[in-house]
Amino acid sequence: MINNALKSSKDNLWIVIPARQGSVGFPNKNRLLFEYTALQIPDYLKGRTIVTTDDNVIKDSAKELGFIVVDRPEALATSTANTRDVLLHVKDTLKIKDNDIMIMLYLTFPERKFDDIVQVFDFFKKNNALSVLCKSKIDKHPYLCLYEKQDNKGTQVIAHDLYRRQDYPKCFFVLHYVFVSVASEIKELNKNLYNDNTLYYPIERKIDIDEPEHFEKWTKNK
Repeated sequence: MINNALKSSKDNLWIVIPARQGSVGFPNKNRLLFEYTALQIPDYLKGRTIVTTDDNVIKDSAKELGFIVVDRPEALATSTANTRDVLLHVKDTLKIKDNDIMIMLYLTFPERKFDDIVQVFDFFKKNNALSVLCKSKIDKHPYLCLYEKQDNKGTQVIAHDLYRRQDYPKCFFVLHYVFVSVASEIKELNKNLYNDNTLYYPIERKIDIDEPEHFEKWTKNK
């Protein structure tokens, strides 16, 4: 039933896969990860899937799969470029309509399955959301965190004087496992792809290859 809801929306739906060439920590990371996301896309959405990249190897792979390729400009292919501006570039380049829906999939989650995508999409549709990200439980509360200072001193990240943990406000960890948004809403988001109107779909914490220990473990198992 969830899959039918996504299928019925496919004519105004776009899947965007950001896949720049450079990687500060892991050379050719996106080349290694590309197939894990690309092969999850069903045939009926291949013509609605966009790969934004400056990597000719990834461009060739994307075209072979029937995806749309958007050439990533140099200014948006640096380590400091943010994904919001990349999505806006895709929207402008392909003249995507404001009321279309864009699903963004980072390559750094190779465990992600298509069922995960449709579940987040179903949550997006049922709640009439403008944008959706994922959330997971936190290991440590931010009220316990301090900024490091010189001489082994610290200062609170969040100023408070609460000592009972049951008095701490409920918090969660933002996870960019699947991102869904009405196209017109993207310009209203911050560079981390959320604002006060964003809803969050609860999931268990997932392995993110951008975290060094996860990348090293993942590559050893390949």
